[in-house]
Amino acid sequence: SGGTFTSTGTATSNPTLHFNGTAAQTATFTGQPTGPITYRFSNPAGVTLNTNFSTFALGNGTSGGLRISTNATAPIVFGTTVTGFAYNAANSTLTYDATNLSTTARAQEFLSASGPTSLRVDVGANGFLVLPFARTISNTLTMASGDIDISSNSLTLGTTAAAPGTLTYTAGNIRVTTGSFTRWYGTANPTAIVTGVEFYPI
Repeated sequence: SGGTFTSTGTATSNPTLHFNGTAAQTATFTGQPTGPITYRFSNPAGVTLNTNFSTFALGNGTSGGLRISTNATAPIVFGTTVTGFAYNAANSTLTYDATNLSTTARAQEFLSASGPTSLRVDVGANGFLVLPFARTISNTLTMASGDIDISSNSLTLGTTAAAPGTLTYTAGNIRVTTGSFTRWYGTANPTAIVTGVEFYPI
């Protein structure tokens, strides 16, 4: 519904701003929000963002980022002035959690440069996230539920042996055709999953 939400302070307690309408929404920001805010988009009709600044900053070094809870083709539309997102380089998370659906990531929210340091996938046992491009996760990859389909693309966890990243695994698979999942390791022994058939380092 229409209305104005005004805040002159800085968010400090990991708040979530949730766009959960059912008809197309428009949100206008007259100043850059600050603090560890998570912007959640679950409106299947999409949300148009208008601003008076060009780059929309996400996260503040402790938390914050985007949460995509719909498999809409265009959950976020850039309107007036704003041209893109930029995630905090120290700590920021992109979450996909539209349950039991096929969701395709878009370069608009999953940037290759100035992108999220962490990715969380929680799309349900029958859901999967399609990554139609190559990406690197420098901090944490959380696989809570559902699969990640990278097909012919590449997904990398970590950036060096000194910064190998963290895999937090509960369920799901990484689907590939000719693509690859690459994980960095430090100097300590890697963790592994052992099944009755094979030994799989993760």
